[in-house]
Amino acid sequence: MKNLAPYQWRLLLLLTAVNFSNFFNRQLLAALAEPIKLHFGLSDAQVGGLNSAFELTYPFAALTLALVADRWSRKRVIALGVAIWSSATALTGAAGSYLILALSRTGVGLGCGGYGPAGLAMLSDAFPDAQRSRVVAIHDSGLMVGAAMGYILGGLLGQAFGWRLPFLAAGIPSLILALLVWRMREPARGFSEFAEMELAPETGSERPDFSTRSLRQLLAVRTLRVVYYACVLIGFATGGLVFWLPSFLVRLHGLSLGLAGLTAGAVQVVAGLAGVLGGGWLADRWIRHHPGGRLLTLGTGYLLGTPFAIVAILTSNIVVFGLATSLAVMCYTVYFPCLAPQIHAVTRPALRATALAINILLGHLMGNLLSAPFIGWLSDTTGDLRLAMLSVPLVAAVGGLVAISGARHSGEDRQEMLHSLT
Repeated sequence: MKNLAPYQWRLLLLLTAVNFSNFFNRQLLAALAEPIKLHFGLSDAQVGGLNSAFELTYPFAALTLALVADRWSRKRVIALGVAIWSSATALTGAAGSYLILALSRTGVGLGCGGYGPAGLAMLSDAFPDAQRSRVVAIHDSGLMVGAAMGYILGGLLGQAFGWRLPFLAAGIPSLILALLVWRMREPARGFSEFAEMELAPETGSERPDFSTRSLRQLLAVRTLRVVYYACVLIGFATGGLVFWLPSFLVRLHGLSLGLAGLTAGAVQVVAGLAGVLGGGWLADRWIRHHPGGRLLTLGTGYLLGTPFAIVAILTSNIVVFGLATSLAVMCYTVYFPCLAPQIHAVTRPALRATALAINILLGHLMGNLLSAPFIGWLSDTTGDLRLAMLSVPLVAAVGGLVAISGARHSGEDRQEMLHSLT
């Protein structure tokens, strides 16, 4: 990490800023769920359904736009996505009905779908495999800070000026980022792998292949299948918990809307950053000794974090809640710097955006999409949000076990991928 070229730093910092905007715009809805519920007279299930409007659109958009990104210009897919999600966030603030709220969240999902697969594929092209978890950790610090500021600013501004203003004010900075991304230089596909094998740089312009045969080969990679299975379980376990956290603090700990957002955001930015940065460092060190080090890091984090999550849900003491939640978030967020580098390590460069998008499709469609409305429905049925949230953390531990079980295949799958490029 000490010898990065200026171009690599510029690329990393710009994409980190885009990732901040990505998750800031996403998280505003969770921070403002309570006043939106009151304003429109919604049930918990309907509020969870607004999250599902995003979750239903986002994975399909991610897969579709990843196919476009692997064939066309990735930076232009990203720039258009940023412009779409910023405009749709502003529409949320102007919504006059539940239908418009839901439609605006589908727009946010469409825009955000254009970023992750394309952006992370570019980072893998620009940085060698041995550094990627640390690089993605820096990139995903934007995720942690963006999500935290969505909680904090959403809650504070919503309490002071009403729930509409935070959505309306979120769009302008994102539009500036869209212009910067449109103008940046894009790394050649597979450049870092070809440099590692000491092949000519122009070899890195491998053409995308979208035949049915190539996609079957992608899904046949054992490490990828394990990652996909684990992420479905992890997405279901954690997606709803993150969405309902501010409401949980308001209802069960008696915090104001602003203080709930501030508390959730502070935990996420401090503990989340510790988990992301620590996980990136640990994963890159572990793969020096075991090629499955990233899956081992990811799985261990979820096994260790689940007991803390259960304590956080059950306790009525706000101090114990804060400590347990911080430890759970720190353990759970080691996932982020491990995921894309692990997928890209065993995937041909021409299909990297697509491989990550398949993970997003499965994880969100079968995990995140169902989790928030399921917790909302269970809360409506039992009258107890705490009981509803307690129903899912153990699924995270199962996801961790699945990830650990697949670590043994990573080295062989990596070598097979490299061999396919020669």
